Amino acid sequence: MNSPMTAPLCARRLLRAALLLAAALCAAAAPPAHAGSYVVVGCADLAGALGGGHTVRPTDGWYLAAGVYPSRDDCGAGRAGRGLHATGGRGANLFRFDAPPGTTIARLVSTYRAHLSGAESWAVPTFVVEAGHRGTWEYIPPAVGHIGGGPLELAGDRAGGDAHGADALRIGVRCELQGPCVKGGEPWARFHALAVILTDQRPPAVGVTAPGGHLREMVDVAITARDEGGGVFARTLDLDGRRIASARLCVTAPASVGTQRHVTRRVPCPLDAPTTVRLDTRAVADGPRALVARVEDVAGNARVATTRILVDNQPPRPGRVALSGHVAEALTAQPSGFSGEDVAYDYRWERCDDAVCAEIGGAVSRTYAVRPGDAGRRLRAVVSATDGGGTVRVASPPSDVVARAAAPAGPSGSVLGATQPRARLKAWLERGRRRVRRTTVTWPARVRVRGVLTDLRGRPLRRTPVRMLERVAGRRWRAITGVRTRRDGRLTTFTRVGPSRQVRLVHGGARVTLRLRVRAAVRVWIRRRGRVTLVRGQVLGGRVPRAGLRVRL
Repeated sequence: MNSPMTAPLCARRLLRAALLLAAALCAAAAPPAHAGSYVVVGCADLAGALGGGHTVRPTDGWYLAAGVYPSRDDCGAGRAGRGLHATGGRGANLFRFDAPPGTTIARLVSTYRAHLSGAESWAVPTFVVEAGHRGTWEYIPPAVGHIGGGPLELAGDRAGGDAHGADALRIGVRCELQGPCVKGGEPWARFHALAVILTDQRPPAVGVTAPGGHLREMVDVAITARDEGGGVFARTLDLDGRRIASARLCVTAPASVGTQRHVTRRVPCPLDAPTTVRLDTRAVADGPRALVARVEDVAGNARVATTRILVDNQPPRPGRVALSGHVAEALTAQPSGFSGEDVAYDYRWERCDDAVCAEIGGAVSRTYAVRPGDAGRRLRAVVSATDGGGTVRVASPPSDVVARAAAPAGPSGSVLGATQPRARLKAWLERGRRRVRRTTVTWPARVRVRGVLTDLRGRPLRRTPVRMLERVAGRRWRAITGVRTRRDGRLTTFTRVGPSRQVRLVHGGARVTLRLRVRAAVRVWIRRRGRVTLVRGQVLGGRVPRAGLRVRL
């Protein structure tokens, strides 16, 4: 009979029997494993393991750790076979299962049949189900130690026991004490279906990389995926939320315990699963895009990685080009409305006679200073807008005809190409409330330039362009973007950030020269290493001579 020991056979036997019975009393159903787990099915599916729906499964991960033939793996024989068959009248006959690295065993569910011989003073037969924790073993349900005088028949369908995060399992029979256990036949155990629930809480590692810069046509996107548990189950790649690639890397079996994925291998999926996806960028519109790679392991843990790319298959969409400035002095091209990715502009200037235009050699700046050879012709700017997808060229409308000689003063100088009246020009640099012709600032400061333009009678010249030039020390004068007066004849602009220079404002024969001295900014880093003091720095503020600069500390 299977009952608590009531008379002491020996102290050692009593202690072991008490432990076994305590384990048997704990054979209550545990809750299903939480997310981050998967089930390894062995020998057969639990559903129909001994019936007509028997499905043979491999016993991957199970091996005979103790005992000899006739203990054996007979699962391949199907329903007529003996499953994992452990038998023997002396010592232990046990099969073992080790959890893969990075996982632990949450639970074991099995369908089994067993026979235990009658106990004697020198022999206690035991149906063994054990969970191992770093070399220490505990009995878990449905383990049974038989201390009755007659043989005992055991059977269980979907019998489960909590393994408490074990790293290994052992199942089979054992004859405790000296043995042998032969009364009523040697003990045996046959496991016809096994389901090991493995817990894996660590998500896989994932990475996604794409070429930098402006991407065109076909490009390769690299995905790295690695897991330390049951392996990588699935990979996906999305472009702005749209699935462009997906793959499942291992197969599953029908579920019989909970809703976790069921597999037939201890490590069912590849641990390292990199791949390369060919991306046709022509299938999406130009612009910044987000690539999101998602990797999920067999236990359901997932992780994503994101990278951004810039698609640029098409040239910029054309905009328009306008001209500002005075046709008698200098014109500036003003591109607008060009739409593309990191658009860069190049400038060319042309002289036009009626409908025929010819390029002006060397005129490659945004601002073009009118030359004597332009007299009697019109001028236009041709702007080339370029991004990674190509180049588009747009020409401005032609300017007014460049006058051959100065005409008499007129009432207005605001129309592009009109002649300029004689005028008085006043201009100054504004520092707080002070008006100065020269000043000193520290890089990268900008200084406000103010002024007023009137005719010889003091009447304001409104909406009138004023030409601006600048000369950096040691260089020639060059035209820069000018400024136009307001309705009251006043003007306001700012000096650009840069080195020391002279700025000249010109209208007709009137001119004002302003001087701006710029002190360089110096950044210094000091670090001490033992007895050595390291001083590093950077001079900011413009072009540095080849011979360098002397900095006084």
